[in-house]
Parts: sequence; C-alpha cells; structure tokens
Amino acid sequence: MKTLLALIVLLLLALVAGPRSHSRIGRFSQSFFFVGTEFLIIGWALRALGILGEGIWEALQPLVTLGLSWIGLLLGLQFELRHLRKILAFHVVGLAQGVLVTVGVSLAFYPLLAQIFGRGIDTQAAALLLGAAAATSSQDILELALRRRKRHPHAPVHLYRYAAGLDSMIPVFILALLSGIDREQSLFQSQTQHWLGALGWTGYATGLGIVLGLLAVFLLHRIRDKSRHLLVTIGFLIFSGGLAIALDFPPLYVSFVAGVVMVNLTGHHSITWEIASASERPFYFILLLLVGAAWNMGSEWALLLGPLFFLARILAKSLSLWLAGRVIFGRNLLDLRSGLALSGQGATAVALAASIQLIERGTLADSALTMILIAVLLSSLFAPGLTAQGLSRGVRR
Repeated sequence: MKTLLALIVLLLLALVAGPRSHSRIGRFSQSFFFVGTEFLIIGWALRALGILGEGIWEALQPLVTLGLSWIGLLLGLQFELRHLRKILAFHVVGLAQGVLVTVGVSLAFYPLLAQIFGRGIDTQAAALLLGAAAATSSQDILELALRRRKRHPHAPVHLYRYAAGLDSMIPVFILALLSGIDREQSLFQSQTQHWLGALGWTGYATGLGIVLGLLAVFLLHRIRDKSRHLLVTIGFLIFSGGLAIALDFPPLYVSFVAGVVMVNLTGHHSITWEIASASERPFYFILLLLVGAAWNMGSEWALLLGPLFFLARILAKSLSLWLAGRVIFGRNLLDLRSGLALSGQGATAVALAASIQLIERGTLADSALTMILIAVLLSSLFAPGLTAQGLSRGVRR
C-alpha cells in the first residue's frame, strides 16, 4: 500500500508540478526550476518525512529502469552519423574537451579520494565516475541562455551545441565500463584484469544494444499512428531495460546504443524521436524524485568536496575547450572563458547517478554520488549566469 501511495505521489508531482515549474521562467530561480532540479530536493524531503522509505527504491526499480532507458534512448537518437560529419572540426573540439575534462578531473580527485578512502580499484572507479560526471553538459541550460541572447556569433553556437551533445557520450560509455568493473572484481584479483575484463563486458553490452536497436527498428518502422507508436516504444523500453538489468548491463547504456542504431537507420526526424523528446520530462522528474529519495550522504567529506568538485568542473570546462580549440583550429579562436557556456549539468549527470545507485552502494560510492548531486544543484543555480558569460566571451576579436 505504501509503495502504491508513493507511486501516486510521484506521478502527480511529475505530471502536475513539472509543467508548472516550466512556466515559472522569468523569475530569479527560473533556471533552477526550468531543469527540474527542485524534484531532487523534494525526493530527499519525502524520504525524510517517511513517505518514500528505504524500500521504495527497490520496489520502484522497474520505474527507475524505464526512466533510464527512456533517457538513454533520447541521448542515442542525437547521434546521427551523417550530421556528425558536418563541421567535423567542431565535433572534434567538442569530443576532445569532454575527454580532457574526464581525464583531468579524474586525475585531480583520485589523490583526494585515496587519502580519505584508501587506494584501490574502487577508488579509481570513483575518480573516473567523477570525471565522467564532470564531462556532462546541460543542453537545456545552454538553449535557455541562447534564447535570451539577442545577438551571438554564429560559429560558437554550433560549437557549443555539438559539444553539449557529445558530452553525453563519454559518461554513458564510462558507465558501461564501471558496470563491468563491478562485475569483474568478483572474478579477477589483478587490477589490469579488472579493466580489461570491463572493456570486454562493455563490448557485450554494446552488442546487446545493437541487437535491441535492430529489433526496435523492425517493430516501429511501419507504425505511423503516434499513440500506437508510443505504446510500442514504452513496451520496447520496458523489455530492453528489464533484459539489461537481468544480464547486469546498465539500461542507460544499452538504450543509448539502441538509439544510435535506430536514428542511423530511420533518420533524425522519425516519429520515435518526436515521441521520445516530447515525453521525456515526466520520466526525468520521476527519476529526480527517486534519486533524491535514495540519496545517502556517505562520508561527511563529500559535503566539503562537493562544492570543490563543482568549481573544478567549471575550471576544467574552461581550460579544456580553450585548449582543444587552440590545438584543432591552430589559433586563439576561443576565449579562455568560452568553456563557461558548457557549465550546466542536467539529465545525463542525474541518469549517471541513478545508474550507479542501481550498480553499487557503499560509503565510497555514496560519497561520489553526493559530490555529483551537490554539483548538479549548484549548477542549476549558477550555471545559467556562467553560461551567458561564456557565450558573450565566445570568440576572440
């Protein structure tokens, strides 16, 4: 009964409060509400009040899996290869900055985590998780800032949009790698074997995603009625997410790969893309509520390291985009502060946190998730202003 009550509360909040929060744009806190981050706090509060108890996360795991599968599908549908070939240099710069941010933040935080939690494969994985979360960028915050601007340089707008889109690919791949690490620790003793085994496990997850993507194309390509298409899409995501969980694969990654296969076989303007993008917000809000309800602080150090992680991520974004642009373009096309335009965090970071909550719980994992979620909250408050500043500094004259 309590689970049913919690489910009703979640659905009402997502379907009723979500559109209202979207309509509050124009106030001081508009960006915080625009990306729905308030639902993270509401979920935490509902747990503190006892409405969402300890067992709710396990009881509603199928709903979490569906939400992750939906977000993964939407992320994958953005990667149509014929579009990626356009303005190739911009895509290379965007991908390079994401890799640089991931590596830089991981290397910076590993010594801190090792000092607190000790060295080992778990600490390496936690540092890599922080690097992956740092690489994510919010397309919603970027688009909101672009709409507010009356004038902007043409070239950087494409660069920022491509970079923000590509920033979802690196974290999703690292998630699959971390899932393999969690599995391989029970099989091998050597850290090298852990990482090699995790790469193999990621290959298996990729293969499953490709097969499911082909299945989705076969099921959906003849359906033109949107209501029926939506029902089949939901059924497919329930099946694919459940199968991924049963085989110990992250549903976010498997659906991401399936989405990449689907968009490259059916095209970007397919009914699936239209339905997935239009229906994403309720699933995302429910995911935020559940992640907030399952949020364990871990170590008290995480509360101190969270703001530090937020600042380190902003610094890494600025330096990485500037350096990647300097190397690829061969000149100072971008200002050093242009990377601030990618300072927002959103759905990918939250989906990454939810996926880790499904894979691993413990002091170290919970501490890393606390750092990520604190950064997401701070990003919702400060990133809109930083993004606008980065856009205004986009090109050196």
